[in-house]
Amino acid sequence: MGLLDGLFGKRRLAPEARAALEHYLTAADPLWQWLESEYRQWLERMGVGRGTDMTIAHDPRGEHSGVFVWRTIETERMLTQLQPPPPAARLHDMWVRCVRARHEAASAMYDALQVAEVRSPRAALVEAGRTLAEAERLQQQAEQERAAVGRLLA
Repeated sequence: MGLLDGLFGKRRLAPEARAALEHYLTAADPLWQWLESEYRQWLERMGVGRGTDMTIAHDPRGEHSGVFVWRTIETERMLTQLQPPPPAARLHDMWVRCVRARHEAASAMYDALQVAEVRSPRAALVEAGRTLAEAERLQQQAEQERAAVGRLLA
């Protein structure tokens, strides 16, 4: 590392830190990508766009939401249990908070839609929409943080 590298924004990782970061990303990136794919498919099956009003979701008995939770729970667990190296700690936190918010929203939708014939699911669906909006914000922050982490390896 040159004497002036840190002064002009170029930050280099020590070889051990680089190896730890690459190891983490090798494990975490595929999990995140799979969870993203499942999320997009879940929204598509319900006929809604990202961050939209969940009261218009086509999921009459919560089947799509329940399947989403069932299909992603193990991958979520695997991602959340990874131990990120310090340069990836913020990224990991964003990913974990995002998948937890998605899980919470889908579970709430499933629960509310299962009893929709007895009790209006509207309040739960509105809250799920708010939770998913927060998940979207976290996902965008995670994308920015992933780009920053990628720059460390460049």
